[in-house]
Amino acid sequence: MPATVAVVRCDTYDESDVFEAVGRGLELLGGAGSFVHDAERILLKPNLLVDLNRLIHPRLAVTDGVIGMEGNGPRGGDPRQVGVIMLSNDLVALDVAACRVMNLDTALVGTITYGEAWGLGNASDITYVGDDIDPFVVPDYNVNRSRQATTDSGRPKGTLAKRLVVPRPVIDSARCTACGTCVSVCPVTPKAVDWQNGKGVPPVHDYAKCIRCYCCQEMCPERAIDVQIPPFGRSLHRRSR
Repeated sequence: MPATVAVVRCDTYDESDVFEAVGRGLELLGGAGSFVHDAERILLKPNLLVDLNRLIHPRLAVTDGVIGMEGNGPRGGDPRQVGVIMLSNDLVALDVAACRVMNLDTALVGTITYGEAWGLGNASDITYVGDDIDPFVVPDYNVNRSRQATTDSGRPKGTLAKRLVVPRPVIDSARCTACGTCVSVCPVTPKAVDWQNGKGVPPVHDYAKCIRCYCCQEMCPERAIDVQIPPFGRSLHRRSR
């Protein structure tokens, strides 16, 4: 009987903490590009990724953390030697193990909380076999640890809330070389990031058009785009603590 194996790297994604076993279900269906249609793009929330994996149901997931990636991933991340390879037939448990290696609170990773709640896997009763995992833990792993940026109620947000609360891509003009990659990869029509001041200077985002797909941040070859929470969103997060 044909089987599906999810093979992942130990990666960080700036807007979503980590992209591990559960997130790989998207690529098994052909990647994010499969969900682009005209000017619309489905924003892949943790609950949708969990549903995709329940549909695909990989028999085995393997995480390659020999050389992991940290920081402003996926394209702008920095290599980090971890020296671990992990595998499991439980995708949620494997993501928990990856979080342990990264010293990351699993409550910040929506695919883990949704995955356990919806029966994709187990996040609370895990047995580790083989080498002791503790020596592989990297306490200072550079990964997004912001609750506001990485958890989502799953409810649709209005345009005003999106502009004031939802994390957005921000161009660092000091690093930007005005190569135009962000403009080219933006899937929105008209473009949500464009040459408002002419070519040769950094493009400008129109956040009213931006659908928060973060393609520009992922593809920037100069690491000149970060994902940041708007000031009002940061204020709400502080008050909720």
